[in-house]
Amino acid sequence: MEQQSVARLKEIIGIPVDEIRVAPLRSYGPGELIGRNAFLIFSAALLGRCDSGGIAIGIHSGTPYYDCSPDFTQKIDALIQQCSDGRLSVMAPFVHWSKDDVYSYFLSKGIPLKETYSCEAGSSPPCGRCASCLDRARLECSQKGASSV
Repeated sequence: MEQQSVARLKEIIGIPVDEIRVAPLRSYGPGELIGRNAFLIFSAALLGRCDSGGIAIGIHSGTPYYDCSPDFTQKIDALIQQCSDGRLSVMAPFVHWSKDDVYSYFLSKGIPLKETYSCEAGSSPPCGRCASCLDRARLECSQKGASSV
């Protein structure tokens, strides 16, 4: 589901995206996947076609996960810059934004929420019970309430 969402959003937003496939050795449920964002960033640096420029990640504030924090972003950026002799950097434009702020930004740019995916269980359809699904349901309800006023 996440892969399909990225494919649709790259067309809508008009950004290049490299796909790297990795098969897990075990399955995971909802909640924190320790090291996930660090893994994704280092995989992009090692396996992606980015010799220079930025590696963007869409983390936002308001989660209990360390790898969604400004401290993580600062440290991983320093590591990527050091490992690439300054050719690469990590960009996390939403790291200080709440999920509500990100949601409002997407709406203001005309990016349909239905094209996004954020279920921690990775299920299809989304589980409806994890923190990401509950956040999404809350945002969709608040948007429906605002649009009916």
